[in-house]
Amino acid sequence: MRLNDLNNCYEDVSPTSGQKQRMLNAILERKIENEGGKAINKGIKKRLALAAALAAALVLVSTTVLAVSTGWHIKLMEYFSIGSDQIALLEGAVDTPGISVTDSGVTIEVLQTLVDSQSVYVIYEVTLHEYADLADSTVARGYLYACTEQDDGYLYMSQGSEMLEISGNRIIAIADFTPSAPIMDGTLRLVVDDIEYFAEAGNSGDGLGVGQYDTLIHGEWVALINGKWELEWDFTYTDISKKIMPNQAVGTDGDAIITEISISPVSICITGEGAKGCSLEGLLDYGQLDPDKIMVSFIDGSMFMFSARETHSSFNRYPANEHSPGYVYRMLKQLNRVIDPDEVASVTVCGVTIPVG
Repeated sequence: MRLNDLNNCYEDVSPTSGQKQRMLNAILERKIENEGGKAINKGIKKRLALAAALAAALVLVSTTVLAVSTGWHIKLMEYFSIGSDQIALLEGAVDTPGISVTDSGVTIEVLQTLVDSQSVYVIYEVTLHEYADLADSTVARGYLYACTEQDDGYLYMSQGSEMLEISGNRIIAIADFTPSAPIMDGTLRLVVDDIEYFAEAGNSGDGLGVGQYDTLIHGEWVALINGKWELEWDFTYTDISKKIMPNQAVGTDGDAIITEISISPVSICITGEGAKGCSLEGLLDYGQLDPDKIMVSFIDGSMFMFSARETHSSFNRYPANEHSPGYVYRMLKQLNRVIDPDEVASVTVCGVTIPVG
């Protein structure tokens, strides 16, 4: 470890204002009752608050040290809750391109990438001039593009970005790209458009023109810096997933077929085929009051369920091809923790359990 690495480690260990606030909120929200429901005394409260703060600091330190020692970015590790025992599961899936662009006083730098069988993720940093003090609502939305094996016909894709940290003149964010066709070697391209912040609604309607009352009530997005920043770099795709092709009939009278189950350390994707309105339709959030859920069971007996309405779920259907009346149904869950694909025992879809072990 070099001196610069150690300095960076100390900088990362220092909590940002947002992290401090989250720690404080967690401490204040914690309610501990003694016998009879009486409030505990101030001395105990102070010791509990100190213990909670120390525990949070220890977690932050251990994650930072692990990030420095492995060369992984700490925000990538935090986002996927990656611990030391999960590093090997993602071997070959992480890259550090070391590419940046500066324009209009703004620097965009690609910090790290992560790939699996379905998606590409990019951690990027946005830096403004040193005197900037960004609001917590500031966004620098990134749109990520990767090469796919499908050059023509119907291609469904989903893209998104999330601000992970806003501190002073800096934003750290993650962007993801998930296409319906397999990802392949080639290039990755990140496009960041206007940097904006959300202006809260005002308190008075005096002097507003026609059409401005909606802004008064709901607030509006305001451009902080107009611009477009593009970065492109070479990319080698590594598939770290476990895949099975069950061709299992599911649903009422077997009206749909599960064609592929793909499990990576950070996502689970189930692909099926059927006519529009088949049993797989119940999984989609298309007017469903309560979409059906998919259950994932592990060898140790634990399990979890997910549906279309959960965060980081992407459930959709699209035409199988230009000449077929059938549809492809794709149910993707991006996990917030790393799993071992070999520890997954089965997946249950539309009441049918499909072994994957």
